[in-house]
This record gives sequence, structure tokens and C-alpha cells, in this order.
Amino acid sequence: MYDVTCPSEPAPRSRGGGPTHAAAANETDPLGAIRVAGGVDLKIARRGDQSFASRRVERDGYKLRVPNRPGVLEVAIVNTGGGIASGDRIAIDVEADDGTDAVVTSPAAERIYRANSLAPARYSTSLKVGDGASLLWLPQETIMFDGARIERTIDVTLGRDATLVIAETVIFGRKARGEVVSSGRFQDRWHIKRDGRLVHAEAVLLDGAISQTLDVAAVAGGAAAMSTVVVVGPQVDAALASTRAILGQQPVTSGVSRWDGKLVVRLLGRSGQDVRTALEQALPVLTARALPRVWNC
Repeated sequence: MYDVTCPSEPAPRSRGGGPTHAAAANETDPLGAIRVAGGVDLKIARRGDQSFASRRVERDGYKLRVPNRPGVLEVAIVNTGGGIASGDRIAIDVEADDGTDAVVTSPAAERIYRANSLAPARYSTSLKVGDGASLLWLPQETIMFDGARIERTIDVTLGRDATLVIAETVIFGRKARGEVVSSGRFQDRWHIKRDGRLVHAEAVLLDGAISQTLDVAAVAGGAAAMSTVVVVGPQVDAALASTRAILGQQPVTSGVSRWDGKLVVRLLGRSGQDVRTALEQALPVLTARALPRVWNC
């Protein structure tokens, strides 16, 4: 992704002939011309015993790809812009009807680039899973570059007997390339409700010298990547012991807890690859199915 310092089209004019408010703002903030309000709106419905994408709305560089394959519906969200910059506004909405079964993923890591100002990117994800439905939310990693600023929210509403697996991984600078996030902001808030009752909530805020904060033993002990997996559904009891055993053999610091009908997995790794390797071993146990096909591309 390249920085663009001048718009490719003339600035819009107001009816009175002068520049609009947005155009005036761009005179002092050239990146304002390429900021996006993107995302997708996906609805998953059921026909017989098959799930399919019944509504597909794509906005500002975000696309949905649904391979024509037998078996479980797998949908990939693609950001054709190559990454997210300060001021971008991204909204992902997924609704799974009663009794549906689907996997939503991404074909590549999402990249959060250096902010040109204090304005953060904002990324909101809304998942609604109907009664008896199963949704696996398994995007690939989010990579934070030095100076990146993002505020992210994940809100989930589950129906009765719904199954959810949600896995989110964040990499703070790629160790193999010597990257360090010496400054930035990462704010993350999750809310998961089941049958109208809040069953999981968490919030993370890393602001300022992120890598320095992660080096503190009581925070992350020098880890540069972290992953959280939350499982809600009938498989949590069976998966507890096996997941702990698998992660105990991986080059990560891990914790697996079960309570209130859910399973929560925390991973910390020195590199994004360490965390990914651990996830590739654990997710098939937690989901009782193979990894998304695009993870292997």
C-alpha cells in the first residue's frame, strides 16, 4: 500500500463554488482524500440442509468471496485496499439464521499502518448467530505496524443452542523483519451475549510505547503476538483437556479455562509464526473440523 499525497480527482465543490468542508480538510490532511468507510454485510440462510449467503453487501474496497464447494459454507472477507490507515472506518456485519452452519475467514493478514495523526482507525464487528446455528469466526492475523492506531469492537449475539468459535490474533511488529512497535494505540473491546445474557466481556488497551509495555513480565513477558479464542457451545467440555495437551507442546505461553458454558484460550508468542503454529494445532480440536482452506493458500 502506498501513501498518496494528492487526490487523483479534482476536489469537490460546494453549490456556491467554494470548496466543501471535506475538501478544505484535505488541504491540511492529504490522506483524508483516501480514507474509507468500508466493510461488508453478510446474511447466511438455510435451504434444506445447506447454508448459503443470502445477502452480500460490499463497501469501499471490501469484498466477499464464497467458493463453490460442497460441505460447510466458507466465506472469505477480502480487503482489496491492502490494509487500514488512520481515520478509516470499517464495519463488518454477519447474521446467521437459525440452524445455519458457516465459517467466516480472510485470505490474508489484515495490516494496520502508521497513523498520520492522532485519529485512530475504527473497526467494528457484529456477529448475530441464530438458534441452533454454528458460526466460526476465524480471520487471519492482524498486524500492527509502528505508529498504528486502531480502536476495535466485537459484539456477538447468540441464540439458544447456538455454537460460536471466535479467534483473533494480533501481531505487534514482525520479529523476522526486525519490526518494533515503539509507539501506537491498540484498543479492543469484546461483548458476547447468549439468549440475551452477557456471557463474556473483555477490554484491552495498549497506548504509547507498546513493545516496551509488552516486555514487562506482568504484561506479556516480551511476547510480540497474542491470540484469544472463545468457544461457546456443547463442545467445550470435551475440548478442554485435549486443547491444554496440544498447546503444552507448542512454543507459546498458553492458558485454557472453562466456565459458564464457554472455553477461553489465551496465547502469547515471541513471534506471529509461533502463535499461528499453535492455533493450527488447536483450532481443529476446538472446532471439530479442518482449518479454513484459505489458511493454506
